[in-house]
Amino acid sequence: MEYHRYDLNLSEIRMELKRLSILNSEFGHRENLDKTLEELDTMGEILCKQLKIDYKETTEKMIPIIASSTGNSYHVFLSLQLNFLDPFKIPNFLEYHYHTFKGNYYAQDNKGLVGVLEFVVYDKVRIRSVSEDHIRREKLMGWIYEKRQTIKNYPINFNRKTIHISSTYQDRLFVTLEDFFIPDERVALKVLINGNPIEGKVTFNGPSNRLLDLFRRFYDEGLIPTTKSNLQDWVCHFFQFVDNGKTKSIAPRTAHNVISSDSHKCIKPIPFNFKYLGIIS
Repeated sequence: MEYHRYDLNLSEIRMELKRLSILNSEFGHRENLDKTLEELDTMGEILCKQLKIDYKETTEKMIPIIASSTGNSYHVFLSLQLNFLDPFKIPNFLEYHYHTFKGNYYAQDNKGLVGVLEFVVYDKVRIRSVSEDHIRREKLMGWIYEKRQTIKNYPINFNRKTIHISSTYQDRLFVTLEDFFIPDERVALKVLINGNPIEGKVTFNGPSNRLLDLFRRFYDEGLIPTTKSNLQDWVCHFFQFVDNGKTKSIAPRTAHNVISSDSHKCIKPIPFNFKYLGIIS
């Protein structure tokens, strides 16, 4: 299989993260690297399931697994590689991805990609970075700044389409919802609740208005700080439901009626106690 050295090869990313973890075994960065590796493995498993590839066997044999820019998880894998890439190679690395980018749910074009890098990827790199932190961030933002100068109507208020559910309530929400999803999809559900994308959709076993109503109540409690339009788009993109034994997509109109309109009340809402709100983070 032919691929460019700057392509997002999950097998190589995993090998490098494991190497760095071993090198940092006696330093404070070890825990951070292990969490990063765990995130890669979780996202990689979900991607490979869609591709019908055995993630563990393929990465152990160092067979290339190339993450396409059309995939939902593209920007996550991009941030993972930026975490350890030689910072002086970052401009060339980003330039390659800028010119080969084909568009996905998060960024429809190159302008959108630069927005994703500034408002999503940068924060992930800042949190994870374990070496040459300042240089790494300077090179990343330097390239972004140069691109911004050439882009008309740059999206300063970037609509990133990611959903951040208050970390105080993520585990409780997952426990509330997990029985509505088959075991094979619960890892993907947790990934979504924790604020990361997945490839494909997870299937809610029940009427879509029950799921939509629960997310609407989280929004009303201020636990999902985004717009109602973003929330509707996110649910429609990543969730589907079962109706009379048939799997169906959630229609945007249905999502709007439940989340943005008071005229469609859920008859049988999913129980969730918001009475004792903790510290919202």
